[in-house]
Amino acid sequence: MCRPVVPGDCRGVPASVDYLEQVSAQEETNGRVMGFDIRTLGSQVDAMVSHLVEQSPRTLERRRQARNAYAQAAGRWQQAARTVEESTMSFVAAVPYEDPSRSYAPRQLPADYLIVATDGSQIEPERHDLALYLLINVGWALLRYGSHAVAQLGSEPTLRFRDEELEYHVNGRRIPIREELLATLRSLFERKKLADLLLTLDGTHPALGLVDGSLLDLTLSNRRQELPPTLIQELLSHFDRVRDGGCLLASYISCPASREVANFARWALCSDLPKMACRDCSSQRLRGVPDCHPLDSQIDTALLPALPPYHRSALFSPLQRLQERYGQHRISCFYLNAGPELARIEVPLWVAQDPDRLALTHSIIADQCRRGGYRGARPGYPPALIEAHEQAVVTIQDRQVLEMLLERRSAQQGLVLQRSAKAISKHMKAV
Repeated sequence: MCRPVVPGDCRGVPASVDYLEQVSAQEETNGRVMGFDIRTLGSQVDAMVSHLVEQSPRTLERRRQARNAYAQAAGRWQQAARTVEESTMSFVAAVPYEDPSRSYAPRQLPADYLIVATDGSQIEPERHDLALYLLINVGWALLRYGSHAVAQLGSEPTLRFRDEELEYHVNGRRIPIREELLATLRSLFERKKLADLLLTLDGTHPALGLVDGSLLDLTLSNRRQELPPTLIQELLSHFDRVRDGGCLLASYISCPASREVANFARWALCSDLPKMACRDCSSQRLRGVPDCHPLDSQIDTALLPALPPYHRSALFSPLQRLQERYGQHRISCFYLNAGPELARIEVPLWVAQDPDRLALTHSIIADQCRRGGYRGARPGYPPALIEAHEQAVVTIQDRQVLEMLLERRSAQQGLVLQRSAKAISKHMKAV
């Protein structure tokens, strides 16, 4: 959260342009040259900071109005939820299942539990490289806590290089797997590995599968016409496998920027209750600004009431059209005081609707957050996700090794591969 700058807070800190010039001089001394004009950048940074200082009183006032609106909606949350669900709002909102003015403490943790986490990284196809390929590396961590503590870590790289592996075929169209589509493919690999690992467990102790980021894949909504139906079915099949195996499933989102809960608070400021039809907003028509505008720039974590450490907020159901594609795996969410931040935790419907499963998921993730400040990591982030991420990362050096291996094996079989002139030029010093 930003706060107003108080004169005197930065005594001893040089002016931004002077400071950046010192940095630039030091970089040149070390044999490096910065890639931008320091004076131009410094003046723009000064203008940015001045803008933030100027806007700060208005930002704080809008935050105060937004929090009051949330408190009003929370006070009549059942009525507000019904109205929002039946509305034609232009905003995606989330409605509470529980009293949103309360916080919920974690239950006592089982003596033994297991947590499995997966994360992934990728190398995108690049036409300037030696050959056209994509690589997806899924890292994983299986941690057991309690009487027989065990840690198993690993990664599983997959190289795809055939034409049919580098593109989707949808209704006669050939669609290259790039950017968002590649991210969806990576998510599929992560979910599959998570289900595979969870199903190797004997079921003696509670087990949670945890992923980084949302359980919802927005590509299924934004670019669904470019994805084969079989991929969507396979993605959801791994949710089935986790549920049918008797395990729990959740995702952890650090520093969330979600606004669905904040949009729920628009009920308290709406000028057109009960219909809440944003396209026919009377206050917008009369004054040029809707009455709910204080909520325009607010995120959920800025409005929620204070939560004691490791307590969770009420459970919310986001009203996204995308949810329809998930069927019985529709997503619910709550916010958790993880220590240094409020994290967003997403769970499928079959966890959200079972009080014991929900409480166990909350307790395990809270315990993970307590353990998060180790090996120099930021406190509050689950160790299982830290380890999975470290296994998944593909470094520049890893990519160089892959390229060298590709070049060497090709040469051994009499095949000469060449990079583009542009790729070669990047390894040469400019004049």
